[in-house]
Amino acid sequence: IYVSFGGNLAEKHTFVGYTVLAVLLLLLASHLRGRQKVAGVLWVILGGTFVVALGPTLQAGGLTLLPVMPYRLLNELPLLGIARSPSRFAAVLMLAAAVLVAYWLSRRRRWVVWVVAGLIMLEMWPAGFPPYTLFTAPPPGIDWLAGAAQPGDVVLDLPIDTYGSQGSAGKYMVFQTIHDLPLVSGYVSRT
Repeated sequence: IYVSFGGNLAEKHTFVGYTVLAVLLLLLASHLRGRQKVAGVLWVILGGTFVVALGPTLQAGGLTLLPVMPYRLLNELPLLGIARSPSRFAAVLMLAAAVLVAYWLSRRRRWVVWVVAGLIMLEMWPAGFPPYTLFTAPPPGIDWLAGAAQPGDVVLDLPIDTYGSQGSAGKYMVFQTIHDLPLVSGYVSRT
């Protein structure tokens, strides 16, 4: 489903979840009304990393709404510029969100905790998405390549994959386990 979205091809998209967002909105509303005071530093971390994770420009529906966002400025700073992808800041966002949701749940009845946990698991369940499958038999030539390779040989798989491990690069890396040769367009395997 998310293949059809635009955005950074290197990191794809990150998703906190609708259930977590709903709980955060309930907690924020309660916090703003003064009913529950929650550590302000967590809200600052959550809001700050949310804005940074939006990337160098704010886009919606293919239109650029804000040409310069804080990520563009942070990316120019020493050490912070090595992040290379704004979606990496989402890890800190998710950590702050998890602590805030856990705080909200700690003040609820046990059945509410189970319902929220069940909704989060159901929401993140990969059912309905095509599974990533390995191959029962390699294509012709892969076994031959393993035996005919000379030192220094490198494999250029065609078509070249520009998408990442969910595209044909995933297949190429599985084949690499057979021929054991370096790939021109390898990808870090984390899918």
